[in-house]
Amino acid sequence: MKNKILRFLLAVVISLGIWMYVVMVVSPESETVIRGIPVMLDGENTLAARDLIIVSNKSFTADLKLFGNRVDLNKLTASNVTITADLSKIVEPGEHQVRYTITYPGVVQSGNIDALERDPQFITVVVAERAWKEVPVKVDYGNTSVPEGYGVDLQNMSLDYTSIIVTGPKETLEHVHYAKINVDLTNQVSTIVGSFQPILCDTQGRPLSENEEIPYADKLSTNVNAIKATIDVYKIKEVPLVVEVIDGGGLTVQDIELKQSMQTIMVSGSDALLQNLERIVVGKIRLAELLENSTLEFDIVMPNGVNNVTGVQDLTVEVTLLQQLEIREFKLTTFQKENVPGRVVEMKTQSLTVKIRGTKAALDALSVEDIIAEVDVSNVANMPNKTTATLKVTIRLPDGSTAGAVGEYAVVVEIMEVVAVG
Repeated sequence: MKNKILRFLLAVVISLGIWMYVVMVVSPESETVIRGIPVMLDGENTLAARDLIIVSNKSFTADLKLFGNRVDLNKLTASNVTITADLSKIVEPGEHQVRYTITYPGVVQSGNIDALERDPQFITVVVAERAWKEVPVKVDYGNTSVPEGYGVDLQNMSLDYTSIIVTGPKETLEHVHYAKINVDLTNQVSTIVGSFQPILCDTQGRPLSENEEIPYADKLSTNVNAIKATIDVYKIKEVPLVVEVIDGGGLTVQDIELKQSMQTIMVSGSDALLQNLERIVVGKIRLAELLENSTLEFDIVMPNGVNNVTGVQDLTVEVTLLQQLEIREFKLTTFQKENVPGRVVEMKTQSLTVKIRGTKAALDALSVEDIIAEVDVSNVANMPNKTTATLKVTIRLPDGSTAGAVGEYAVVVEIMEVVAVG
């Protein structure tokens, strides 16, 4: 049994040796077919310099039937055989048959290999005239919208490119009208910042890539691949307009009727700004300064960061006095100085006529001795000697009186030397 195995192995070795002898010595040459070798295109830059562009398929492969030494042929594959088609001789648009060259790897001497057959023998390339054009960029929101209570600032959006350059076949460029970016507003409640791919569209707003009637749309290129957009999304809120009423001059808020030209205003801003904005105070009405029915105008000033959506810039308020009160004049000759700052303050005004408004009963209950004219002199502390100053006078009535002073009053004082201490 052991002898049989040895004889078998010896036969195999002898057969292998004979086969190698035949291959290497008796018949060293052979043929082989390599399929699917990629074809490299050389000279595209030259075409571009001539304002030409390839519009046909640029992915080519070729099959080669090769003849040569069997050992060399065994070293060749579709990945180490290089096929190159030179496009530099193309000088005009049209269909061109381009021959290609074959390059073998360094481990094989090219002179020892012959290409018996090429399939195909030529590479068919279609070339078109190349051009460029500048087109505007538009934002397309489709059928999307922000949630209720929010708005989009369509006028002040920011695009890092408002137009782009499109390059490609001249006949295709004629169909390019603009580029758009698609922005989805669904569930957006704050400023949108993002990068969006530009999509080339025809005059009807259809993407060129979706129109099969437009040739070579896939051969178009742009100078930018993404456009950064900043789009302000803001909250919208209706806020009351308020005029504050300060009682005085014998009147309270119950004694008047206010009629505003508008009660509320629509504003916009961020969630954080509008969350606690419950009203906008446009001004104050001091009843002590009103002597009759009046129509007042107030500027509507927005808080920082809040925008006036309504657009009205002023508020008209009609003030009607609900009861007819009397006005009497009282001549005051004594003044009460408050907050004297260690200086001698001499009153130059000797008398002051003030107007007091109220019901007949309230006025009848008043005498000139009941009315106090207070002068705050605290601001004269650092004034030089012999300086005169005009100071505001506050008119005070007895507690419980429903009457009040109307108008504003002032007196003139002279500041004298510092009062000696001790």
